[in-house]
Amino acid sequence: MTVPSPTHSNNCCAQSRGVREKTIWKYKRVLEAEFLPYCASKNMARLDRVTVDFLRQFRESLPHKLSTQQKKIEALRTFFGFCVDSDWIEHNPAKKVKIKNVGLNPTMPFSEEEITRLLDACATFRGKGDRLHALIGLLRHSGLRIGDAIALERSRVGSGRVFLYTAKTGTPVMCPLPKDLIKEMHALPGDRYFFWNGACKLATLFGKYYRAFLALAVQAQVPKPHFHRFRDSFAVSLLEKGVSIENVSALLGHSSVAVTNKHYAPWVKRRQEILEEQVRATWVA
Repeated sequence: MTVPSPTHSNNCCAQSRGVREKTIWKYKRVLEAEFLPYCASKNMARLDRVTVDFLRQFRESLPHKLSTQQKKIEALRTFFGFCVDSDWIEHNPAKKVKIKNVGLNPTMPFSEEEITRLLDACATFRGKGDRLHALIGLLRHSGLRIGDAIALERSRVGSGRVFLYTAKTGTPVMCPLPKDLIKEMHALPGDRYFFWNGACKLATLFGKYYRAFLALAVQAQVPKPHFHRFRDSFAVSLLEKGVSIENVSALLGHSSVAVTNKHYAPWVKRRQEILEEQVRATWVA
């Protein structure tokens, strides 16, 4: 069986379904940079001859940690599922390929001291310290993903809050923002967006902000810098102050409360401990 440009066809299908460019790039990286070269090295030239054992051998050839292997296998499941839907093959062999269950290794929230150091460092940071200061404030107080934050339109911030549909899940998110932060953001130059001129690709823009943030973290002496840690800081702060997991899930724009529980289970437990401590404090000795 000959299949014309399967990765190209899969990418076109993904684009028509509104899959994000970054996700499509990940599919291409797994298929074109790893799986197809592996098939060529094993003289595997036909999709209908790819077996479960062959995919297991490919999995074992990956030099990555287990969590990364899992993501690559999931990408193959998606690709072979597309091949089944296209009638190129009858069964999806990747469905039966499993790896060991990997425990959660969530990113840790920034401490208040670390956030203060990052904000203070913006004043003397070369380049766009003012934009980084506003971006950090937005991430800290809204819990937005970095992709949603840097593409945020000015029209989405008004009446003391931010409102948008998240790019990852399409879930509507509304969250109040401090007045000073809103004023700071609107003072930034630009017409339609706060942090983007709309000319370059979002992936390129993210790379620029990420490199700038890494340099800022070095200057502020904050280890393990990652934008997602602001999202964790936002969620954990709410949970520790007694906000329900359902409300935190809504503010984060998660598709379900189960997703929030999965990511923040340790802090949900801490929230329960805090509530119990508050109840005990009301007892009369």
